[in-house]
Amino acid sequence: MIKSIKLLVPMILVSGMLFSQTIQGNWDLNAAIVEWTYEVREFDSPEDSANGSYAVTASWPSSAAAAAGMGYTHTLLEYDIGDTIAVSLVPLINETLLGMFGVAMDVDLNDDGTFTINDGSTYPTT
Repeated sequence: MIKSIKLLVPMILVSGMLFSQTIQGNWDLNAAIVEWTYEVREFDSPEDSANGSYAVTASWPSSAAAAAGMGYTHTLLEYDIGDTIAVSLVPLINETLLGMFGVAMDVDLNDDGTFTINDGSTYPTT
């Protein structure tokens, strides 16, 4: 009996592998969970380094007054290149939420790992 089971189980496993299914086809997106990671990057241009910094500051009574020398500015937090500032989850769990964010994806997937995004598909960029 044990010998029969030892022979039967591998045969079932092998037969299950013979009839694998394909993912190839046309797919419409109906839900997505998007994770945004805000990360500090290097300055890319002279304009970035002239107008930007890696510090979060607070000014009183306003930034304009502090820049004119009639107020106070204090550094609250500083970041280094590569630091993660925040991670934000956007759960687009149904077609209504996808539509509110401008997402409408219609994709053809192929067995060789390639895909085609069909006309009429939209996905907002950052």
